[in-house]
Amino acid sequence: IMLSFFFNDTATTEIYTLSLHDALPILSYKGKTYNTVKIENMCWLKENLDVGTMIQGSDNMSDNGIIEKYCYDNDMVNCDNYGGLYQWYEAIQYNETVDQGICPDGWHIPYLGEFYTLKNAMGGDGNALKEIGQGTGEGAGTNTSGFSALLAGYRISNGYAYLRSEEHTSELQSHSFIAYAAFCLKKKKSFSSFFFFFS
Repeated sequence: IMLSFFFNDTATTEIYTLSLHDALPILSYKGKTYNTVKIENMCWLKENLDVGTMIQGSDNMSDNGIIEKYCYDNDMVNCDNYGGLYQWYEAIQYNETVDQGICPDGWHIPYLGEFYTLKNAMGGDGNALKEIGQGTGEGAGTNTSGFSALLAGYRISNGYAYLRSEEHTSELQSHSFIAYAAFCLKKKKSFSSFFFFFS
């Protein structure tokens, strides 16, 4: 079953396509295809979000009407493989009253409590949320959840750190100039938004 619909966003028409596969949608958004996974009655995009135009890691993102992203080590291949990296205000599109941010229509930037629900659903086992091959030793991903998180690293003001490392998990809002990978959650109702990452 394939369902396509149009969403008009200030002079740009976005086309979204949903497919039903194993009772979960596959979403096409801004030229990329995202799979979904349902955990604890919440529907998540499995892949790290990758939308926007790449800017250099030495530049800060700005409120210029363009979705901007960093690619780890200024390499587009890393965005293709691990998704983009976003500063907090860019992720929420400089609007703290709307939680959609850079997510597709009908989805939102997850708030902190939703990540705790996700983690608690796995018995607190973060490895269950990581794709196999992500992390090492006791931090190696098992992906028993099907969430498939990729350890994308993060961008700090003077460079990049920790690609494919579990050294850093953070709430981006408290570090507005650090950039992390982004996830999206299907909307049920309005929430206060927080940006939280596995990296």
